[in-house]
Amino acid sequence: MTSKTKLTVTREGRVIGTRTTHRPYTHVVAMLGYDAKRHAQLLEASRTHPNVEAQYRRNWADEQRISQLQLGDLADGKTSWYTVDQYMLDRAQAFIAKHPSADQYVATMQALSIEEDRKRLQRAAAQGDYVLSWHGSLALAQKAARAIDQQYCFHTPAILAVDA
Repeated sequence: MTSKTKLTVTREGRVIGTRTTHRPYTHVVAMLGYDAKRHAQLLEASRTHPNVEAQYRRNWADEQRISQLQLGDLADGKTSWYTVDQYMLDRAQAFIAKHPSADQYVATMQALSIEEDRKRLQRAAAQGDYVLSWHGSLALAQKAARAIDQQYCFHTPAILAVDA
């Protein structure tokens, strides 16, 4: 494994993103000219997207199902390479005790997401420009930028090269 390197991305002489990694990132997708109102709309849209809620509900259903199994049962209820152990059972039962219904779990996760979004908005407001994602090639960065643009319909994200 290669040693970790600190990578930076600059714009107009100012660092807008850093990352310490062993991966060879060459490009980032960034939102330039920070717009707090639009960013808040973007985060709200992603948090309340039906697919996000559906995933939370699937997660809750999995934990609920596991909490009712016995030690040694197949974890997925079918053919599985792992069986329910004490840790898995205890974790699932504690999860269900904390979140007795899927609706309650969805509400909890959305509240946590709101707090995470608030922190992201504060960081982005302090920076002005915001790095959305890191990529190992220009082609991957372009693909990500297209997906972000289509998904969230905010101004076209910029692709920047990582500083050498």
